[in-house]
Amino acid sequence: MKNILFFLLISLSVVGAWAQPPASRDPTTAEPSAAEQRRAELRSALKAQRARDAQERKDQSLEVAPAFRHLSDQERADLRQQLRPPRRETRPERQ
Repeated sequence: MKNILFFLLISLSVVGAWAQPPASRDPTTAEPSAAEQRRAELRSALKAQRARDAQERKDQSLEVAPAFRHLSDQERADLRQQLRPPRRETRPERQ
C-alpha cells in the first residue's frame, strides 16, 4: 500500500512539472528565431511602403486640388438660380 501511495505522489509531482509553461526567453539576450526575424523584416518593409504611399497620396491631393477662391456675385446668383426648385403655378380653386 505504501508503494502505491508513493507511486501516486511521484506521478502527481511529475504531471505538475509537465503542466508548467516553458521558461520565457529574455528578449535582450536571446537572438530571435527565424520566423520572428522574418516577421520583423516584413513589418519594416510594410511600414516603409505605407509611408511612401501616404506621401504620394498627399502630393497628389495637393496637385489635384484647385486653388481656393470666392465666387463673384453673378456666379453666386447663377448657382442659387440652378439650385432653386422650380415654382409650380398655383391655379385658382374652382368653386
